[in-house]
Amino acid sequence: MDSEGRVYLAVRATNGNVLYQWREPNGSWTGWKNIGGTTYGAPALQAIPAQNGQYPEVLIAAQNSAGQPQARAFTPGTLSPPIAHWASWVGLDDQVLQAAPMLGAAQGCQDTPRDGAPDSAQPNAVVLLGRGSNGNGMQREVCGDAPSPAPATWFLNSEGTSSGIASDSHGGVWFRGTDGALWDGTRVGVPAAGRRVACTPTVAGYQVPKNGGTPTDPRSVLVRDDQGTSWLYVPVEEDGTGGTWTNLGGIAT
Repeated sequence: MDSEGRVYLAVRATNGNVLYQWREPNGSWTGWKNIGGTTYGAPALQAIPAQNGQYPEVLIAAQNSAGQPQARAFTPGTLSPPIAHWASWVGLDDQVLQAAPMLGAAQGCQDTPRDGAPDSAQPNAVVLLGRGSNGNGMQREVCGDAPSPAPATWFLNSEGTSSGIASDSHGGVWFRGTDGALWDGTRVGVPAAGRRVACTPTVAGYQVPKNGGTPTDPRSVLVRDDQGTSWLYVPVEEDGTGGTWTNLGGIAT
């Protein structure tokens, strides 16, 4: 969701192109728009607000045919790139990912904005997250005005490899461990006895503040277990533990 209340969707078509649409604040949907690309795996999407003269953007990331992350950006509510640099798909780095990349909101990018205001850490960036060729989790920052060549930061769960990660939009990382449990730096656990997390976690319940304020929405995570049931996890403790699981039902694939 962007700061004006639009909700965005991006999916991969059967030919590898990315389809993109959004819902206006009045509830109307635009319909699917083909934005091209030769992608593998599900695309990720994150809205970035305008801060200190930066451009507002909707950033979409996906794997190319070589398994490397690529991205396109659009001005919210349009099919126009915020700046010419984003007019087509842009390769972010040479890292080969085992799974589709993910995006989460971030505060960073100490860039000089267009209006010449002093540099400051604002949520004008996203964190690119992925699983490297050796199974390790990777995260790096992507600045709004242009992809940043910032070095990747690696993390490992206690079992040495991750099997999927997603940003919690607060600078941490959610992922599915090799033991089938949900992790956030420490082991959170499984949805119910005898169930295992069977997908990459998806973060819900967070909207980037319009004016760079402190996030107030609850951290919450959506997962699918190995029987196809969807679950919502809302943590209590700062380390992501002590929360509650809610069975959302359904048969998800």
